[in-house]
Amino acid sequence: MYKSLHTNHRECLYTILLAFGCFAFAVALVGYTKIGSFMRYSGDDYCYGAILQQQGFWKTQWHSYTNPTPYHGNRYSLTFISGLSGLFAPAFNGILPGLAITLWVLGLVWVINSGGRLLTLRPRRLEVLLSAEILVFFTLNQAPDLSQSLYWRSGMLPYLAPLIVNTFLIGFMLKQLPGGQLSLLTLGFTTILAIFAGGFSETAAGLQAGFLISALLGTLFLKKRDAEWSSRTILLLGAALIGTMLAMLALFISPSIQARQMDLPTLPDLMTLVRMSIHSAYIFTHSSVKRLFLSNFIIFASFLVISFHINSRDRSSLSFRGFRFVGGLLLVPTVCFLLIVCCTAPSAYAQSSYPELRALITARFVMVVAAAVFGGLTGRGACRLLKRADRNSGPMLLVTAILLGLMGIYPLLTAKNTLAEVPTYRKWATFWDARDKEIRTTERRGINHIEVVKIDNIIPRVGDLSPDPGYWYNNCAEIFYEMLSISANKSGWDD
Repeated sequence: MYKSLHTNHRECLYTILLAFGCFAFAVALVGYTKIGSFMRYSGDDYCYGAILQQQGFWKTQWHSYTNPTPYHGNRYSLTFISGLSGLFAPAFNGILPGLAITLWVLGLVWVINSGGRLLTLRPRRLEVLLSAEILVFFTLNQAPDLSQSLYWRSGMLPYLAPLIVNTFLIGFMLKQLPGGQLSLLTLGFTTILAIFAGGFSETAAGLQAGFLISALLGTLFLKKRDAEWSSRTILLLGAALIGTMLAMLALFISPSIQARQMDLPTLPDLMTLVRMSIHSAYIFTHSSVKRLFLSNFIIFASFLVISFHINSRDRSSLSFRGFRFVGGLLLVPTVCFLLIVCCTAPSAYAQSSYPELRALITARFVMVVAAAVFGGLTGRGACRLLKRADRNSGPMLLVTAILLGLMGIYPLLTAKNTLAEVPTYRKWATFWDARDKEIRTTERRGINHIEVVKIDNIIPRVGDLSPDPGYWYNNCAEIFYEMLSISANKSGWDD
């Protein structure tokens, strides 16, 4: 009776702290959503809008892929989603960051739920939700250039959007594994979804190919244990990999990239490409481990706690094989580094350079997932050791639950700093909306030349309308607004 009472108290405390963690990370994600709600058009957004204005939605898809454009027209999925967004008012850009965060969390919930069931685990809903929120929060929190990777539509779609689509691709494949024979419709849909996911950018397609190949090799290695399960997995991964290869081919052969390649360095040979890719991956990994130790530790510890609690409820015999456990732990950083190489290789190939910061959100997600998996394996191993030694895990459950609560303070502090930026972003949106209204009103009056207020660039290192009417973003804006010239040379921003 006494033991049962203490167990109930521990479980109650753990549930409360899980709920607190979900709330804390949700608040932080809402903070990002709030900042994103002030987004309008910046930089390349005007150029996507200009081509859409000239060609219409469907013609824009083919025109962008086959003709030189001010943006990467070979990225057909990027063009498609940008076109859909462009069918709405510019304020729709303010909806996209929150929509992306919501879809990503939902997709990860699907993946974690499906993966847990395949491993015969039964994680609670709060555990699944908290895990998903942690992965999304820390990917954004650690993003090398959050404003370009999340808030700016033309930076978010090529790098963050494919991570979200791939999450649903993985969720869909995991959902099919427990079933019977795979239908051609299922395999076809998997291939189409992979083609779509791979069409956002070369960096995203490289990561997609990397994790699919890694998963395929792992499945082939484990095939002897469960032939039926492995056969379905190989078929699904094969279909997805075929789709990825077709996507990479489509990106490569697009006529629209020929003009852009004229300004790029000479393509490196294979050995130079491998060396540059590995070097870039090393720089990213080394700096991440050095500068982000605290947040990486929180990810590791959070998943250790959650995994420990999930496995403590497993009534089956939990045998512990030390060699296999250590091998699994060593495999995590190895695969992590190879996937980061896949993220850096496209920039090394096309530009002979380190990737742009906004593109590195793909590599950041890899590192966040690796820290989570490492923590999850450690928690599972610790639980197995305690059960094998026939020791009471009650005190450990209590300690880990309290640690989980303390870790929930971190996202609340981050949310406070994020929301402190709201006045700046609100001011920018107010000025942008007023400028937009002024240009449209002037155009309706039949006046084709206008001078407007010069406002600050809200997205660092991304241009906006300039005092020079010949500036290329001004030219895109002129087509978008159907004006002959636009000059942003009036004062007012600092008044």
